[in-house]
Amino acid sequence: METTEQPKAELGTKNLTEVVIMGLKSYGALSEAKKNDGKIDFKDIYLVPGLIPYFTNALEGVDQVVPEAKDLSVEEMAKLVTDVMADLGGVEADMKIKIEKVLLALKANYEAVKAFM
Repeated sequence: METTEQPKAELGTKNLTEVVIMGLKSYGALSEAKKNDGKIDFKDIYLVPGLIPYFTNALEGVDQVVPEAKDLSVEEMAKLVTDVMADLGGVEADMKIKIEKVLLALKANYEAVKAFM
């Protein structure tokens, strides 16, 4: 009896993207808090409600983040970078440029590594 190997289904990037966005939004909120008075303290609690939707989305599928990351294809990495960059609204322009450069560098490095695997 002959068995044919089925192509492996890709897991996608939904949960991984949501966790990355949550991290960037949290970093943005902490940066804003520090910019206000040079420190992060209880007075900055007003920033928390804006983060709740990002934490909710990220935590819903958090158990799938590691499997998605392990299964990431070059195309999925490109989609992850595109999706994250599209969701950088509200991030200061100079920080947005830095984040975009880091994401594009990660994508390029990922593509290079995958090419040799």
